[in-house]
Amino acid sequence: MSHDQGVNYKDVLRKIPLYNRYGSTYPQGLPPKITLESIIPANFKTQPLPPIDDMFQPWIEECNELIEECNEYKMQPKQFEQFYFKEYLSKKPPSLLDPQILSPLKTRVSKDNSTSE
Repeated sequence: MSHDQGVNYKDVLRKIPLYNRYGSTYPQGLPPKITLESIIPANFKTQPLPPIDDMFQPWIEECNELIEECNEYKMQPKQFEQFYFKEYLSKKPPSLLDPQILSPLKTRVSKDNSTSE
């Protein structure tokens, strides 16, 4: 049985040759940096940016419209409940809406049963 101490990482790294991915002439062999002046003609003029308020105003209006639509969507259940109560439930007798109006209390029923026996 051999006592293998494992692989010595230093020996492995020494066997790997080092190379420069840019070549042996780095940094002289690299092309020079390109400047904007060499690409853009001197007479080229850019349009000035409009004021920030004018640029973002359509976006702000769109967001406000979305917020209003979300609020209307949230109010739909309440509006339906109001409509349902007004058109349907308000025309029903009160005993159908409030079950305690015509129903006897349980304590009275139990007392009446005990006295009848």
